[in-house]
Amino acid sequence: MSKSTKEHLKDYEDYLRIHNFSRSTVQAYKLGLRERLEFRQAYNLSERINQDQARAFILFKYDKGAIGKRLIMYSIFRKYFQEVLHAECTTKK
Repeated sequence: MSKSTKEHLKDYEDYLRIHNFSRSTVQAYKLGLRERLEFRQAYNLSERINQDQARAFILFKYDKGAIGKRLIMYSIFRKYFQEVLHAECTTKK
């Protein structure tokens, strides 16, 4: 069964807090992940979170003018993939 947005956010928040990230970093990273999960929902991407979806979201944000946020978004997803999902994360095709 697939996790809900709330469950994904809680898992990520727990990871960040356990690893002593600052409150502002926790909030910023959760916001980035929430935007990413909402993007999945808006485009009916129901399969398990994967790298192609993360890459598409980063490009989507870039097209919307979030140029400076690309590296932050990549960092957010990289940590989430590696530390919470225990999966590889790359933007390469």
